[in-house]
Amino acid sequence: MSLSFPELVAQNKAGGVEELARRAKEQGGESYAATPLDQLRSRMGLLFDALQRAIGQNDATIMEQYIATSVRQRVRERYAMQEIQTFVSILHEVVVGLLDRTYVDDPGTYRESMRHFEDLAHRTRAEAFRVYLQ
Repeated sequence: MSLSFPELVAQNKAGGVEELARRAKEQGGESYAATPLDQLRSRMGLLFDALQRAIGQNDATIMEQYIATSVRQRVRERYAMQEIQTFVSILHEVVVGLLDRTYVDDPGTYRESMRHFEDLAHRTRAEAFRVYLQ
């Protein structure tokens, strides 16, 4: 039996945090590149915690609230919208990659987890735009 999606996120938090921090620093733009790696890791840990809670409780508002708070902070730090959107895309790639690798032999769980995550990802992107444009 496969891990549930929330279990998968919890079990892969350390690797996911490291990959997100590294990729944000390398690909996220000037603001992410200028942020110390330890600070990025801390932020990514909080993000993974919010993601796990949102998935586990089937409550996208948890992620929306986290993203709203995070984007407001990035705006105060003068991150460009493009940088924020690039980061959201990196997050999407990391989570989808995790799903691809884990559920390769379990298409039913893969489809259900992808459906759940894509809905959450859509709402996360929309919230990031909404808050940035306030």
